[in-house]
Amino acid sequence: MSWSGVVENYSKRKLTYEKDKLAAIYGIADAVQKAKADVYLAGLWKSWLLYDLLWGVDWKNGATGRLSTSVAPSWSWASVSGPISTFWSRNTLQNLRLDPLAKLASVEIEGSISTQTGTLVMEGYLRSAMASNDPDFSRLEVQADRLDASGEGAYRLYDSKSLPLDANIIADEEIRSGSEITFLAIVRMSRGDVPAIVCLALLLDGSGGQFRRLGLGIWAEYSWYGKRRPCDVELGLKLMASRRLTKATRRSPIFGKMQERRNEQRIANAGWTPRVPTVSKANIISGGLQKQMITIV
Repeated sequence: MSWSGVVENYSKRKLTYEKDKLAAIYGIADAVQKAKADVYLAGLWKSWLLYDLLWGVDWKNGATGRLSTSVAPSWSWASVSGPISTFWSRNTLQNLRLDPLAKLASVEIEGSISTQTGTLVMEGYLRSAMASNDPDFSRLEVQADRLDASGEGAYRLYDSKSLPLDANIIADEEIRSGSEITFLAIVRMSRGDVPAIVCLALLLDGSGGQFRRLGLGIWAEYSWYGKRRPCDVELGLKLMASRRLTKATRRSPIFGKMQERRNEQRIANAGWTPRVPTVSKANIISGGLQKQMITIV
């Protein structure tokens, strides 16, 4: 079983004392550390850190959010109470392409077996957005196998002009509607027709310029780069599929070309484009997307 599987199963167990969350799994972690010669970071592994950061609170199966007593950094799954989910495992990466977008600059861990504090310094692309618990939730369908980006703990995102984005948050805790949230892009996820940017959702932690984790964000890639939001992603996909000629259009090439042009116009009017941008300097929007160092506690 992969470490993500171990953590998921462990997070479903009822502990007598939540403060023992790190201590109770330390025996397994110590054995893995000796076998793999890796660095253990409050429930995560340094060699796999970018992917180990991609966990989400499983609200539907009894999670209750952030622990009342801090035993781990906010970026560790051990900082929350109840089940957590990951949408990948080291055994299924062949079915899900994850391209790293962030880089670990440094990490520091302090404390005992049962209680730890830690600081991550990362370099990556940042964006900001406003959160809302509007019940008319985004229809974006880019979440993968087991990570549910809807229902309790899920928030819709808006830009600075109050326009809805194709982006969601699976929150670790309750978020005040209207809060401005910073997003650090961790990986580009490719599976299906809508590539996504998977991010850490962050909130300033006091006045020291440090951030704490607020949840996991999933953005449609075109929305991350400030492209027009389609009226309906599903409609765009259906329109793209409708470009395939039916038996009737094959019998009438002229009609088929007219129908294809009509569909292309409808796709353009909806703001949909099959050409998705990739990470490059040309994609960086001045004031809206920037790459810099950020500290997370």
